[in-house]
Amino acid sequence: METFLSTIISFPTAIYTTLLGIVLCYWLFALIGMMDIDILDGDMDIDADGDIDGTAGISGLMVTLGLTGVPITIIISFLVFWGWLFTYFASLFLLQLLPFNWLQWLVGAGVIVISFGLSIILTARCIRPLKPFFKSHHHQESLVGRQCVISTSKVTEKFGQAICDLGSTELIINIRHKEPNSLKKGDKVTILEHNKEHNTYTVSELDLID
Repeated sequence: METFLSTIISFPTAIYTTLLGIVLCYWLFALIGMMDIDILDGDMDIDADGDIDGTAGISGLMVTLGLTGVPITIIISFLVFWGWLFTYFASLFLLQLLPFNWLQWLVGAGVIVISFGLSIILTARCIRPLKPFFKSHHHQESLVGRQCVISTSKVTEKFGQAICDLGSTELIINIRHKEPNSLKKGDKVTILEHNKEHNTYTVSELDLID
């Protein structure tokens, strides 16, 4: 246990340990519905086929590396996990055996670069089977009129998600509602319209339209 702790708080593993802590906190908040799973996706829309709606640059690089088709938060989580795992074992079985501190720092910097490269390869492989779960086979407009269940703790004009049951699959969508409202996790709402610019859906409480 002492070796484990000393390894995860030493360079270079400490960098990934910090990032892994942030990732775990994010998923904790996402699990209780306080954060969106695609909170970092913004206006950039890259679907599983690699079609890009947004600026090039980073988007094009992600398509080339195969890091598309799932929310960016999932991609970052895998990158951090694999990076942490590689740096941990590199520190445990290599860096701690080096005789000089300056040599450990030098090799440690190289380990970070190599670990990041390997984590990209493994992340691309890990998210491949997940892509079908995040690819919508339905036109956004076809969802209008459907009922969905809120999956976040609240719904505001800038925040909120819901799960739409499409029969053979379930679709997670971003929803919005005027404030103030009493909407909460588990409430059923009806989709009124789709906002193409922000890829969100305006919803209404069921009792308001019955």
